[in-house]
Amino acid sequence: MLLAAGYTGAEPLIDPLCGSGTIAIEAALLARRRAPGLTRRFAFQRWPGHDAGNYQEVQAHARESELALAPAAIVASDADAGAIEAARENAARAGVAGDLRIEQVALRDAHPPPGAGLIATNPPYGVRVHADLPRLYADLGELARRSGYRIAALVPDRRPAGRSEVAWERAIRTRNGGLNVELLLAR
Repeated sequence: MLLAAGYTGAEPLIDPLCGSGTIAIEAALLARRRAPGLTRRFAFQRWPGHDAGNYQEVQAHARESELALAPAAIVASDADAGAIEAARENAARAGVAGDLRIEQVALRDAHPPPGAGLIATNPPYGVRVHADLPRLYADLGELARRSGYRIAALVPDRRPAGRSEVAWERAIRTRNGGLNVELLLAR
């Protein structure tokens, strides 16, 4: 989602409907240039002819390339206290808690960092819907206009997203949680 939205880690990011913090945590990992799977073992390491020394050099280079902190602000916010607690725990477990500002705040009161940036979010849908979707998307659009940020939203149905009053373009179609979804982007 973040890569399809053009996120590099050099600009601020906010997920104002962060839930358990997945998007903000992934943003911090991308921004810090942390290599995926760097600390885990892979099946190819047991293959005949695997060059363990070469692989260790690749891992060492990846570790040397990693930044100590994300270069731009990353904000994860949500109105739900339980979601915020989960986001904090997950960020700590991922080793990126120091890269994130995690706060309990309603979408309409979210405060993105200054400058051009990206709103990246996975709004509630399916069994997660406990919100007034038209109002939620209207607030999301207002946040984009107020901040000047681009938006990336993962949605199963673009009709409620129309309430945001932004010009959405589909970037990709995929599946999330067993549902067909689209990644919508808007400037």
